[in-house]
Amino acid sequence: MGVRWKMSAKWLTKRLDCTVKGITRQGGCGGGCCKTKRYWPGMTGDGGVCPFLGFHGCSIPVEQRPVICLIYPLRLNKNGTLVAHDKAFMRGGVCRPCKDEGPYLFDALYQEFEILFGEEQTAAAYSEILCGRDFTVDVPRWVVDSLELEHRLELECRPPAPRILLHSP
Repeated sequence: MGVRWKMSAKWLTKRLDCTVKGITRQGGCGGGCCKTKRYWPGMTGDGGVCPFLGFHGCSIPVEQRPVICLIYPLRLNKNGTLVAHDKAFMRGGVCRPCKDEGPYLFDALYQEFEILFGEEQTAAAYSEILCGRDFTVDVPRWVVDSLELEHRLELECRPPAPRILLHSP
Protein backbone atom coordinates (compact mmCIF):
# COMPACT_ATOMS: atom_id res chain seq x y z
CA MET A 1 0.00 0.00 0.00
CA GLY A 2 1.30 3.43 -0.92
CA VAL A 3 1.05 6.80 0.76
CA ARG A 4 -2.41 8.04 1.69
CA TRP A 5 -3.53 11.49 2.81
CA LYS A 6 -6.76 12.39 4.53
CA MET A 7 -8.70 15.32 3.12
CA SER A 8 -10.47 17.06 6.00
CA ALA A 9 -14.12 17.94 5.34
CA LYS A 10 -13.89 20.46 8.19
CA TRP A 11 -11.21 22.48 6.41
CA LEU A 12 -12.18 21.92 2.78
CA THR A 13 -15.71 23.25 3.38
CA LYS A 14 -14.48 26.51 4.87
CA ARG A 15 -14.87 29.54 2.64
CA LEU A 16 -11.68 31.21 1.56
CA ASP A 17 -11.46 33.25 -1.60
CA CYS A 18 -8.12 31.77 -2.61
CA THR A 19 -8.88 32.50 -6.26
CA VAL A 20 -7.33 35.06 -8.61
CA LYS A 21 -10.46 37.19 -8.15
CA GLY A 22 -10.25 36.97 -4.34
CA ILE A 23 -6.54 37.61 -4.24
CA THR A 24 -6.67 40.66 -6.53
CA ARG A 25 -9.94 42.25 -5.35
CA GLN A 26 -9.74 45.42 -3.28
CA GLY A 27 -9.38 44.30 0.30
CA GLY A 28 -8.18 40.83 -0.76
CA CYS A 29 -4.96 39.25 0.43
CA GLY A 30 -2.94 40.51 -2.55
CA GLY A 31 -1.09 37.19 -2.79
CA GLY A 32 0.45 37.64 0.63
CA CYS A 33 1.73 34.05 0.74
CA CYS A 34 3.98 34.84 -2.25
CA LYS A 35 4.96 38.30 -0.98
CA THR A 36 6.33 37.76 2.49
CA LYS A 37 9.49 36.43 4.04
CA ARG A 38 7.36 34.36 6.45
CA TYR A 39 6.55 31.80 3.74
CA TRP A 40 8.57 29.67 1.38
CA PRO A 41 9.12 30.31 -1.52
CA GLY A 42 8.49 34.02 -0.88
CA MET A 43 11.42 34.09 1.54
CA THR A 44 13.79 33.07 -1.26
CA GLY A 45 13.15 36.07 -3.51
CA ASP A 46 14.28 39.67 -3.49
CA GLY A 47 12.49 41.59 -0.75
CA GLY A 48 10.53 38.53 0.34
CA VAL A 49 8.71 38.06 -2.96
CA CYS A 50 8.58 34.64 -4.61
CA PRO A 51 10.98 34.67 -7.58
CA PHE A 52 8.20 33.24 -9.76
CA LEU A 53 5.55 35.82 -8.91
CA GLY A 54 4.80 37.83 -12.02
CA PHE A 55 2.52 40.77 -12.71
CA HIS A 56 -0.47 38.45 -13.29
CA GLY A 57 0.31 35.93 -10.55
CA CYS A 58 2.47 32.83 -10.65
CA SER A 59 4.61 32.58 -13.77
CA ILE A 60 4.93 28.80 -13.45
CA PRO A 61 2.21 26.94 -15.39
CA VAL A 62 -0.18 25.33 -12.89
CA GLU A 63 0.81 21.81 -14.01
CA GLN A 64 4.44 22.51 -13.08
CA ARG A 65 4.00 24.38 -9.79
CA PRO A 66 5.56 23.00 -6.62
CA VAL A 67 3.25 20.65 -4.72
CA ILE A 68 3.43 22.90 -1.66
CA CYS A 69 2.04 25.74 -3.79
CA LEU A 70 -0.68 23.52 -5.27
CA ILE A 71 -2.03 22.60 -1.83
CA TYR A 72 -1.68 26.08 -0.24
CA PRO A 73 -3.45 27.39 1.89
CA LEU A 74 -3.47 23.83 3.17
CA ARG A 75 -0.52 21.89 4.51
CA LEU A 76 0.06 18.27 5.37
CA ASN A 77 0.13 17.75 9.13
CA LYS A 78 2.15 15.06 10.92
CA ASN A 79 -0.87 12.72 10.85
CA GLY A 80 -1.09 12.88 7.05
CA THR A 81 -4.15 15.14 6.94
CA LEU A 82 -4.54 18.20 4.72
CA VAL A 83 -5.44 21.03 7.12
CA ALA A 84 -5.35 24.82 6.96
CA HIS A 85 -1.87 26.30 7.06
CA ASP A 86 -1.68 27.72 10.59
CA LYS A 87 0.33 30.79 9.62
CA ALA A 88 -2.25 31.73 7.03
CA PHE A 89 -5.31 31.80 9.26
CA MET A 90 -4.01 33.01 12.59
CA ARG A 91 -4.62 36.58 13.71
CA GLY A 92 -2.79 38.80 11.25
CA GLY A 93 -2.23 35.86 8.86
CA VAL A 94 -1.96 36.59 5.16
CA CYS A 95 -5.21 34.78 4.24
CA ARG A 96 -7.38 36.63 6.77
CA PRO A 97 -8.71 39.21 4.25
CA CYS A 98 -10.17 36.37 2.16
CA LYS A 99 -11.48 34.28 5.06
CA ASP A 100 -15.22 33.56 5.03
CA GLU A 101 -15.41 34.90 1.46
CA GLY A 102 -15.80 33.17 -1.89
CA PRO A 103 -16.02 29.46 -2.61
CA TYR A 104 -15.31 26.47 -0.42
CA LEU A 105 -11.60 25.70 -0.29
CA PHE A 106 -12.26 22.46 -2.16
CA ASP A 107 -13.83 24.42 -5.03
CA ALA A 108 -10.93 26.88 -5.10
CA LEU A 109 -8.41 24.00 -5.18
CA TYR A 110 -10.32 21.58 -7.42
CA GLN A 111 -8.00 21.95 -10.43
CA GLU A 112 -4.94 21.53 -8.23
CA PHE A 113 -6.39 18.38 -6.65
CA GLU A 114 -7.04 16.94 -10.12
CA ILE A 115 -3.37 17.48 -10.96
CA LEU A 116 -2.23 15.90 -7.71
CA PHE A 117 -4.70 13.03 -7.28
CA GLY A 118 -6.37 12.55 -10.67
CA GLU A 119 -9.88 13.27 -11.89
CA GLU A 120 -11.55 10.16 -10.44
CA GLN A 121 -10.21 10.51 -6.90
CA THR A 122 -10.91 14.24 -6.89
CA ALA A 123 -14.51 13.76 -8.00
CA ALA A 124 -15.05 11.01 -5.39
CA ALA A 125 -13.46 13.16 -2.68
CA TYR A 126 -15.63 16.13 -3.64
CA SER A 127 -18.84 14.15 -3.18
CA GLU A 128 -17.78 12.92 0.26
CA ILE A 129 -16.40 16.26 1.46
CA LEU A 130 -19.61 18.11 0.52
CA CYS A 131 -21.53 15.54 2.60
CA GLY A 132 -19.29 16.39 5.56
CA ARG A 133 -17.20 13.23 5.43
CA ASP A 134 -13.40 13.13 5.35
CA PHE A 135 -11.86 11.35 2.37
CA THR A 136 -8.59 9.46 2.04
CA VAL A 137 -6.70 9.75 -1.25
CA ASP A 138 -3.98 7.52 -2.64
CA VAL A 139 -1.08 9.88 -3.29
CA PRO A 140 0.99 9.28 -6.43
CA ARG A 141 4.68 8.67 -5.83
CA TRP A 142 5.67 11.76 -7.84
CA VAL A 143 3.66 13.96 -5.42
CA VAL A 144 5.40 12.47 -2.38
CA ASP A 145 8.84 12.78 -4.01
CA SER A 146 8.21 16.38 -5.10
CA LEU A 147 7.01 17.42 -1.65
CA GLU A 148 10.05 15.84 0.02
CA LEU A 149 12.38 17.75 -2.33
CA GLU A 150 10.47 20.98 -1.72
CA HIS A 151 10.80 20.60 2.06
CA ARG A 152 14.58 20.19 1.67
CA LEU A 153 14.73 23.32 -0.50
CA GLU A 154 12.65 25.20 2.08
CA LEU A 155 15.05 24.22 4.88
CA GLU A 156 17.93 25.47 2.73
CA CYS A 157 15.98 28.66 1.86
CA ARG A 158 16.35 27.90 -1.83
CA PRO A 159 13.67 28.65 -4.41
CA PRO A 160 11.78 25.82 -6.05
CA ALA A 161 12.28 24.94 -9.67
CA PRO A 162 9.25 24.28 -11.83
CA ARG A 163 8.37 20.61 -11.58
CA ILE A 164 8.78 18.38 -14.57
CA LEU A 165 5.73 16.18 -14.47
CA LEU A 166 6.66 12.65 -13.51
CA HIS A 167 3.35 11.27 -14.72
CA SER A 168 1.11 11.72 -17.70
CA PRO A 169 -1.80 14.08 -17.01
